[in-house]
Amino acid sequence: MQKRREGSENTKRAILETAEKTFAEKGFDGARVDEIARKAGVNKALIYYYFNSKEELLQETIKQIIEDTLVFRRKMWEQKGDLFSQIDKPEVLEKAFEGQMEDYFSFFRDRSDIYQIILFELFKLEPKGEKILHDLLNDLLGDVEKRLEWMGIELDDKEYLRTVVFFFGLLPIMAFYSMQKKWANQLDLSPEQVEEKFIKASVNVYVGYFLNKKKKKD
Repeated sequence: MQKRREGSENTKRAILETAEKTFAEKGFDGARVDEIARKAGVNKALIYYYFNSKEELLQETIKQIIEDTLVFRRKMWEQKGDLFSQIDKPEVLEKAFEGQMEDYFSFFRDRSDIYQIILFELFKLEPKGEKILHDLLNDLLGDVEKRLEWMGIELDDKEYLRTVVFFFGLLPIMAFYSMQKKWANQLDLSPEQVEEKFIKASVNVYVGYFLNKKKKKD
């Protein structure tokens, strides 16, 4: 029974990974369930056994990507979280954020195409898309709350923090990879140079936020 369950989960995971690549390559409208089934090496009927529709397949793909993203974030926190406790040393805090953002962008860069799909498709999946977004923000908020607690900073306004995390964290990164090449051409820079500037701007936003919270606490 255990082996059968593991085999089922492996098959489902293979379908989701194939769906992610196909959605990233062709978009939601261009992706075909037949093609996903063929590339995943499964029968089309098996996809509909796990997922009721292509829309649900996209939703589950997004949820899996979000889960992978959060696992990655938690691993980064375990490796570098102690650096964030040194909030009295702005230069150390800035260095910690720079290292984390570089790792974070490396993770996003490898999946930049699918994040573009998420950005454009997530809001079409109402009301389920709103629930996915709500769950994602709650998970991200939990991560940031943990950092604040680690720094000895009391969180007094969750709605404000939620706004910061979404509009100055999640949304800009997704939008960045949608516009990176076009913006690089606009500025006559390489995509790598634009990314470097974006990371610097992101670090400034977050360092400023945490230092401001620390100042209010003191």
